[in-house]
Amino acid sequence: MVGRRIALLIAVLVGVAGCATLPAGNALRSSTYDYNNVLLDRREMSIERIVESMVAIRTVAEFRREDGGLLQRDMEGTGVVLLGKYILTLNHVASIKQIEHRTPFGTLVEPATKVAELTTLQWNGKEVPLERALVDEGEDVLIFRVPDRVRLPSFPYRIGNSDDLRLGNFVYVIGNPMNSGINVREGIVSNLRPPGMLGTIARLGSIFMVSNGLNPGDSGTPVVALRDGQFELVGLAQGTIMNSQRMGWAVKINTILGLIHAMEAREGASKK
Repeated sequence: MVGRRIALLIAVLVGVAGCATLPAGNALRSSTYDYNNVLLDRREMSIERIVESMVAIRTVAEFRREDGGLLQRDMEGTGVVLLGKYILTLNHVASIKQIEHRTPFGTLVEPATKVAELTTLQWNGKEVPLERALVDEGEDVLIFRVPDRVRLPSFPYRIGNSDDLRLGNFVYVIGNPMNSGINVREGIVSNLRPPGMLGTIARLGSIFMVSNGLNPGDSGTPVVALRDGQFELVGLAQGTIMNSQRMGWAVKINTILGLIHAMEAREGASKK
């Protein structure tokens, strides 16, 4: 009798274990993101693969000064390749609007007219010109097309749904602070209702706050959340509140995807 009970108990345990090993699918995915990285399977989820989808870009702008002379300004930044055909970044990462001079008394803007601007992809020791597919200054989003004959690794994991983010969700920022090289930082979604003071430089409904601690150079780099231990792209790092600690924010991936879908719809309609 005891032997039969033990056999029955073993059968039940095996059945339960068998249910737990069902392959994961969309129907079994959690509706929200993880609050820690305990479930992260480092054999399948590799931050190094995300880094491979990040690219260096350089922008050079030429301005005509009031005296007729020409002056160049340049800046470097980071983007992430998506869907094999787009390079995502932020507009302020690759657009030089004006000539600025930093002084002990603040930043001075020199009157000048921009006459040319070119952004290039830094690839295999070459500078490859990039075509701007979409610019949205209001959302601070800039999308380039991947040049023909250039093969770049795309973001290797799922594109997330930033509407599913909740306060306290765990996130990684795979940043490039001061353009000094890749630097990975852990943090959480610290606020889904950003403070009103940011309304002058960002659209509050399109961003979320993170505690990772952002720095100049991080703009345009991926913000990645975990769902059931799986990486998902949920945003691009955008900025930080000066003289604060760990009060940065990111543009939601849903905002960026909405712009891409609208652009592709316009392009599709124009071909008909």
